[in-house]
This record gives sequence, C-alpha cells and structure tokens, in this order.
Amino acid sequence: MSRSKCLVQALLLIGCLLLGVALAQAQATVTTDKADYYPGETVIITGTGWEPGETVLLTIESSFGHYYELSAIADAQGEIYNDEFIIQPNHLGAVFLLTAIGQSSGQVATTTFTDAPRIGSVTLNPTLQTTCAGGSVSYTVTINRGTGQGSTGSFDADLSISGLPAGITHSFSPNPVGFTGGQNSRTSTLTLNVGTSVPAGTYTFTVRAEVRVNSDDFATTTGTLVVNAPPVITIHPANQTACAGASVTFTAAASGSPAPSVQWQVSTNGGATWSNISGATSTTLSFTASASQNQNRYRAVFTNACGSATTNAAILTVNTTPSINCPSSITVNNDAGQCYAQVNLNSYVSASGTPTPTITYTVNGNPISAIHNFPVGATTVVATATNSCGSTTCSFTVTVIDNTPPTVSCPPNASRSVGSNCTYTLEDFASSATASDNCSSNLTITQSPAPGTPLVLGAHTITLTTTDAAGNTATCSFTVTVIDNTPPVLHGVPGDLAV
Repeated sequence: MSRSKCLVQALLLIGCLLLGVALAQAQATVTTDKADYYPGETVIITGTGWEPGETVLLTIESSFGHYYELSAIADAQGEIYNDEFIIQPNHLGAVFLLTAIGQSSGQVATTTFTDAPRIGSVTLNPTLQTTCAGGSVSYTVTINRGTGQGSTGSFDADLSISGLPAGITHSFSPNPVGFTGGQNSRTSTLTLNVGTSVPAGTYTFTVRAEVRVNSDDFATTTGTLVVNAPPVITIHPANQTACAGASVTFTAAASGSPAPSVQWQVSTNGGATWSNISGATSTTLSFTASASQNQNRYRAVFTNACGSATTNAAILTVNTTPSINCPSSITVNNDAGQCYAQVNLNSYVSASGTPTPTITYTVNGNPISAIHNFPVGATTVVATATNSCGSTTCSFTVTVIDNTPPTVSCPPNASRSVGSNCTYTLEDFASSATASDNCSSNLTITQSPAPGTPLVLGAHTITLTTTDAAGNTATCSFTVTVIDNTPPVLHGVPGDLAV
C-alpha cells in the first residue's frame, strides 16, 4: 500500500472516531424510573450514551435547597445505573433537578422528578369563631389535592387537631375524608364544644390532614377560637346612709368577656318591682339624696353576649335634719309649799327628723335637764333638737306663779286701860306677830285698826294682815279689851257735919 493511501485511511479512521464521539455526546441521557415519589421510595437513576468506563457525577438539587452528590460508572455500552438516593420525609413537596456530568467525556444530561404530596393544602372557613363558655361553633375544613403527578389516585385523609385547652372537645364529620381519583377537594365539618369552665380567652389551634397510609404526606392550617364568658359580679353595691341634700354613690363591678355593659335599677316598693334609671350606665351611680328616696333599693345589671348578672340590692337610708316645736310660753303654779315648780319640758316640746333627734335645753347658756325646778317668775328656755344631719332651736318662757299665801300668828288677846280721856290709843302689835312665806323673807304686816287709833272701853278685834311678794295675803285676829281701872273721884262732897 502506498504511503498516501495509508494516510488517507488513517484520516478516515480519525474522522470516524471523532464522528463517534460526537454522536455519543449527542445521545447521552439521564432519567429516573418514576416522575414522582413518596418518602421512603428509592429513586432509580439510569442513563445511556456515556463514554464507556467513565465516571458520571450525579448531582441532585431540591427546590427546598437540599444538595446531594452521587456517581455512576458507565459500562461497556455507555449505560449508567444508581439506586442510592432515597426520598426523605422532608422532601415532600420538593422538585428535584438531576444533573449527570461525564467526568471524561464532559457530557451533561438533566432531568427532573418530584416528591409531590397527595394533600396539597387544608383550609378553614371561617378562620375565627367566637362563642361563650358552654357554647359550640363549627368550621368548614377543606382538603385540597396536591397538583403533582404523584397526587393522583384515591386516598383517605385523617383529620386531627392540636392546641386546644382542656375543657374544649372537638369532632370532625366525616373523618377520615375519602378522595376518589377525580376529586380535587373534599370538606369536613369541625365542631368545637366549649365547656362551661373554660376561661375566657383567644385560643389558636392547628388542624392537620394527613394521608392515612403515609403520615409524612400532610398539610396543616391554623384557626382561632375566641371564648367569651358571661358577667360575674365582683363588687356588690353597699347600703348607704345619707342626709337629705347630700351626695350618695353606689359602686358595682363585674368581670366578663366581652366587657359587660351596666344598667342601674331602682325599686321603690321594697324590691317587689324594678325599673331602669335613665342614663345610669356606668359602674358608679351618684345622685343627691332626697327624703322621698328613703328606703329605696338600688342594683346593677351587667350584660354581655353571654348573659347577664345582677348585683345584690343596696338600701338607701335618707335622714333628715330635725324640726322642733316649742310652746310660746308655759305658765304653772308653784309646787305646794315651794318657791319653784318642777316642769317636765319634754311634755311641751317635740321634735321630728331621722334619725330621731335628741332635745337639750339651756337657760342663759347653761344646760338644764328636761325635768327642771323653775323658780317663781319668768325664765327663758332655749330648746335644741340635734341628730346626725344637723340641729335647730326654739325658745319659750316658763312662768311660775306663786299662789301659796304666807302664814301669820297674832299675839294673844290683851287688855289695855283707858287714859285720862277715857280712851285707849291703839299700839302697833305687828312686831309682836310671827309671819312666814314659802318664797318671801321680808313680809309686810299691816294692822287694822291702825296703830294710834283711839279705842273706847270695851272689846276690840284687831286684825293683822301679812302680804308676800306675789301679793298673797294671810290674816289673824286677836282681841284687845279696853278697861277703866281708875276709881272715880267725888267732887263737891260736903265736909263733916256736926249735929
């Protein structure tokens, strides 16, 4: 063979080799045995068209940010095989990019596969419900099928709930929720029953839907339950006592969720019936007390969406300032034999008011008792009625009249002789009399006939009269006998005669 012919053949051989390499590069592939996997399944990776004997680097990147490296050695036919990658639970929902890189040939081939869940999502409608302790609410739970290739087919989804406090029970209807191949969403009704002892508050809970045969295939959503509570009285109004015209305040309070409103009520008939007080919608009730409100009862009614509660009734006692009634004057006689009269002033003075007032008395600013010995004459008394709401006064005069006459004792009967004119000049016997009085110490005594009166012979009645300061009088009498005890004298009697 000529040298030129050998060169041509050599060039043809090189050209065929280069063409084979090019064809091999154009035909290199990588693929997986399935387009979608469940957690726990093995991904079978195969490929063709690789350089025989070369190492092919296999990289796997997930849409969640995971990265893995594997490898395979191409056999004599340029085919590769790897079964080392297993789908993990945290891969659920991920999209994987598989890249094969020939370490000798430099060829690159890619493919994708997924770990698509059968349950795509779960939702609640509404997401928030409100009820009272002892009540119940319902939510619609919607389970949506996943959209990946592995989401097809029939399956059952089990529903569960977590995060609820003690005292709240739940039920799903139906549960489990079955999917047929053509159903993309199904619903269930979640009912929450709230016990009466559950505290008021806002509770967040989680609903989970998972494939019955694969607990790693699930979706969750959250919901909110607001539990309200009926009003509970924490402060009852207290009984109040006030004077008419004073301000009074009743206070009440209650817990509850939502915060309860309040309405004050009044009863004017001892609690038999009640009526709302217009505008009285705060926790305190204040007003000016009047006498007409005495013994009224007041209470507060607290109300919210969960019910109402009523406080105990508080009694209002309205006291009044005293009024006093005095006589214009009191006139009495002195007590027998006394220079005074004992007077019970409470028999003449009265007072009214609540609480019942006390009455006190003064004379010239000095206190005296209600039963007092008033001296003969006029005495001005000031009476004062007092209670917790104030005091008031009035005045009057107590006049004691002395109607007890004095006593007088006359001297004994006496005899007196006439004088030269045959008469007796009456002497003053007052100083010889004894007089006394219940009040007066200086008594006047008069005599009748008056001293100096000439009395003729015979018996004469002399009267003594004593008078006290009140003009009362007393008399006594005695006899003065005027006698002539002077013998007569004969005049013109002749002398002795001799016969």
